[in-house]
Amino acid sequence: MDQSGHLTLLEVQALEAAGWETGGQSVTYANLTTIPLDSARSEIRQNYEQLANLGLAHRSFALPAGHSNERIDAIILEYFDTIRTSQNERYRCPLGVDKLGYYQVEDNDDANSLLMRVAHGINEGECLIIFGFHRLTTGEPDFITTVRLTDFEVFLDGLRKRRLEVTTLSEAVDRLGPLGSPAERYGGCGISEA
Repeated sequence: MDQSGHLTLLEVQALEAAGWETGGQSVTYANLTTIPLDSARSEIRQNYEQLANLGLAHRSFALPAGHSNERIDAIILEYFDTIRTSQNERYRCPLGVDKLGYYQVEDNDDANSLLMRVAHGINEGECLIIFGFHRLTTGEPDFITTVRLTDFEVFLDGLRKRRLEVTTLSEAVDRLGPLGSPAERYGGCGISEA
């Protein structure tokens, strides 16, 4: 944050106030499986403390470059409730909330391809679809994980038209996790997250 081309703390706080969620991803974005375990612990702990000290949400942790192992996972779960991987998973209820994957949206995705992923998930009985938007642009995408803002807006409009709920990862975990049957608490599955 607060670097050229990145969000400021005030912008992140405004996003959280508008219902978005902030999570951790380490201090330096190091591949935690390639550094000493003490260094990995320090990266994770310091990141948690940074978020907490800034008054930002800090329940979920996204793995840098998607890399982890059992020892790293155990350390992350000392500080964060949920680990988000980079694997596109299919979710049924109740969720196993310790490690969740997502669909990484890329520059060749458009609103129609994303809405097709949602339709397929609904047809397959998924209770949650997690999408990862790394960077949005008003111009032409200049990197594989950059998506046009117009495609993002059309995608969200398509979700609204289908009356699908967009929620934070923490809200989805609270609703669909193993702490009771989602069908009992919410009348069944059917939540989609973007």
